[in-house]
Amino acid sequence: SVLEEIKVVLENFPMITMPEVLQWATSNGARALEMDTQLGSFEAGKKPGGIVISLDEKNEISSKSTVNRLF
Repeated sequence: SVLEEIKVVLENFPMITMPEVLQWATSNGARALEMDTQLGSFEAGKKPGGIVISLDEKNEISSKSTVNRLF
């Protein structure tokens, strides 16, 4: 899953910031799949997939983080 990939990146490369990883997982991912005209951001005409990622007490993604789909 994308969340598991994010966890691996953050655990092994702590110098990479959360905003950077989230951009890789959203707009950059959609662009890599050549689907950026349909997915990857909240823009008119696109179909974003809204999710909530649980954070730890430090407001960070941890090994125990989970994801819940909103839409």
